[in-house]
Amino acid sequence: MAIDASGVKIEDRPFDQVRQEAIDQLIMNYSHGIISAEAFERRLDVATDAKSHQELIDVVADLTLLPDHQYQQQRQRSFSPRYQSGNDTRNEKMLCVLSSNQQRGQWLVPAEINIINVLGSVELDFYRSGFPAPAYCYPGK
Repeated sequence: MAIDASGVKIEDRPFDQVRQEAIDQLIMNYSHGIISAEAFERRLDVATDAKSHQELIDVVADLTLLPDHQYQQQRQRSFSPRYQSGNDTRNEKMLCVLSSNQQRGQWLVPAEINIINVLGSVELDFYRSGFPAPAYCYPGK
């Protein structure tokens, strides 16, 4: 029975959290050249399909490099929404008929987007976009 750094049995921790930690450890070891691309892909498949805590423990058991503070900060920046001050309530309408529309780069996501697409395509890239801060971020609203 494995116990993590906090003293909690690994089997008592939330499964999705343990899975994410195993995946982070695989990414860290692959990015530092400790395991090959083939090993990373194979182990990532195992971690993704794992049904038990023990499978996750086994897939990273021989890897000693753990995600550091810098990795955690980069991961947080990459996967966290970017809120901007202000309460943007504007609505945006897109009409694409036999055409395409793309929204990429830095842009403020409106409160509502209505898209009508007839034999066309619309691509919305939210990677660098900013979101209006939710109303609960402003006292009194």
